[in-house]
Amino acid sequence: MLDTNVLVSGFLAPGGPPGRTLDLVLRGDLELAVDDRIRAEYDDVLRRPALALPTEEVAILPGFLAERAARVSARPLALGLPDVDDEMFVEVAREAGADALVTGNLRHYPRVAEAISPRRFLDRFTKENAGRQPPARRRGVASGPRLPAATRPSSRGPASAESSQL
Repeated sequence: MLDTNVLVSGFLAPGGPPGRTLDLVLRGDLELAVDDRIRAEYDDVLRRPALALPTEEVAILPGFLAERAARVSARPLALGLPDVDDEMFVEVAREAGADALVTGNLRHYPRVAEAISPRRFLDRFTKENAGRQPPARRRGVASGPRLPAATRPSSRGPASAESSQL
C-alpha cells in the first residue's frame, strides 16, 4: 500500500526512496492494493497542476492500476487517525493483508503497525531479497502498453514470480 505522498514524491524525485519504492511496484516486485477511493485520490492528486508532475509518466498510472493492482473492497474501521481521510489506506492495507503501508507522513498513522517510511521499507525489502537491488531510477516510458521501462522484461530476467503485497 502506497500513501499518495509516496507516489507524488516518487514522481518528483525518482532516485530517492519514494521513487525507488514506486519503481518496485511498477516493475512487478510489489503488488499494490487499491480500492475505488484510493484510485480516485491518486488520480485527483497526481493531476494537480501545482505539483508539476511529469504528465507522461503520471498518465500511465490509471491503466497500470487497472491491469496490475489488487482491487479490494475494504470495510470501514474506526481508527481515530489525525486525518480521517488517511483511514482508507489502513482499511485497504488490512483487507488486502498488505505487508506495509509506505508513507512519508508517519505521524499521520500513529499506532498503525503497517506504517513504514520509504527508506525503512527499502532497507527491509533489500534485506529480505538479498542479492536483488531496488531500481536506481526510472528511465522513461516504454512504447506499447505505456508502462515505464522498469516494467519491461530485461536481459536480467523477469521480476520475481512471488511479489510482496503492498
